[in-house]
Amino acid sequence: MRRRITFCDGWEFALCSFGTDIDKAEGFAPVDIPHDWLIYDTNDLYKTSTGWYRKRFTVQNTGLLHSLHFDGVYMDCKVYINGTQAFEWKYGYTSFDVDISRCLHEGENEVTVRVDHQSPNSRWYSGAGIYRKVYLDEYEDIHFLNDGIYISADDKGNITLTAETERPQEMSAYDMRITVQIFKKGEISDSLMLAEKSAPANAADKSVIPSPLIKSECRYTRNDFTLKIDSPKLWDINDPQLYTAVVRLYNGDRETDCITSDFGFRKCEFTPDRGFFLN
Repeated sequence: MRRRITFCDGWEFALCSFGTDIDKAEGFAPVDIPHDWLIYDTNDLYKTSTGWYRKRFTVQNTGLLHSLHFDGVYMDCKVYINGTQAFEWKYGYTSFDVDISRCLHEGENEVTVRVDHQSPNSRWYSGAGIYRKVYLDEYEDIHFLNDGIYISADDKGNITLTAETERPQEMSAYDMRITVQIFKKGEISDSLMLAEKSAPANAADKSVIPSPLIKSECRYTRNDFTLKIDSPKLWDINDPQLYTAVVRLYNGDRETDCITSDFGFRKCEFTPDRGFFLN
């Protein structure tokens, strides 16, 4: 089953001159993530420099897939696992996921992150470093893609949900199935379920693509579900009513992944003479 672990404690940081490699980095000291090294020197808020982060962590089951999710790193960064470069990301304003499965071994591992901040680079103060939260994700081989659940809904109660999955290419004997259940937020109970649908995941496109998480090629599937509930309570700014979709993935009778996602029903309208209307 999917598990997400907050990965913000236990980091060390060293501030270095621009371009310093890890073997020359000195002065590591404990920091908590999120972290911005520029804010500590208000006399030089745009200093060109390189920051190194490192953290040791323990992995008990390398049979699972593992990835690191960074909510934001500014700006040019490279991620290393046990000395091997696993990923590189150039843009400082978006989140990204790093497959670390190939680089792990059972027991203690180390992640190091190099962040290069070179000024000028922005029209405003950007900060520098791992300025958003970090998470460690664990998956099974058969799983939903990261950000692989998409939901749209209208004010009539119509729901369209897309679920994207992947599995190892070499796994020939499988029976993947997806179920979707809709609840009022905070009322997740079989007796309070508002709508439900199920479909075989292998009924969708089976094109072979390189997988960002699986160690070899994978099979990709995409399923579209349409559901409807009667008389939905609409979301608005004074009364933000929400619903929850619970999407489960099965291999045979065994549940391998589950994602819950909140959403709302509303109607938005723009007119050239009267402006914007909500509901």
